[in-house]
Amino acid sequence: AGLCWPSSRVLAECLVSAHSTQSGAALSLAPASSDPRWLVELGCGACALVSMAMAWLGFAVTATDLAHVIRRTEENLAGNEGVYGSGAAVNAAALDWNQPLTEAVRRALAPTHSSSADGATPFPSLVVASDTLYDGSVFASLARTLAALCGPDTRVYLAYQPRKAEEEATFFALAQTHGLLVTSRHSFAHSSQRTPTPDVAGVGLLLPREVIDEI
Repeated sequence: AGLCWPSSRVLAECLVSAHSTQSGAALSLAPASSDPRWLVELGCGACALVSMAMAWLGFAVTATDLAHVIRRTEENLAGNEGVYGSGAAVNAAALDWNQPLTEAVRRALAPTHSSSADGATPFPSLVVASDTLYDGSVFASLARTLAALCGPDTRVYLAYQPRKAEEEATFFALAQTHGLLVTSRHSFAHSSQRTPTPDVAGVGLLLPREVIDEI
């Protein structure tokens, strides 16, 4: 199955819980009016756990990572089709954060036959990433990629193991310069029989600046 990022287990559990409880959950899913509800996972790794969990919930899903990783992601998704269902809209695609994310690239990532009422390329309802804040050298490219993926109704959830608070604060400040503001942060833990020591992750919600006043 490949490496499963510790924070992805936390994020998957939180998002599934948010879907189940609807109200009162610390995390909120995209508006039910989003059609289709489309999730993009950045840095999914070979496991793509969050993508599979959200496909199981009925989201159209695009799991992305670098080209050499995506080959293993595709194998893992195919091997776990029984988990999320053969009818689910699940796609794996190579995405390099160092390359410009143009509308054409976003269109290639979008679910098949997906477009807005005016025919424009849609934006994802949710963008998620797990354990992407351990390397400061990718902060600038990650912030640019997130900003390019976000439309006015997009929510971004970043799950990460707290390591260096100063570096993490640097990333969130950088994201703000690209029009994404952190509106909330939560700390969650996940444990199982296989991992009795809980995985602890911070989960930050980022929203486009123009919609902050509407919340």
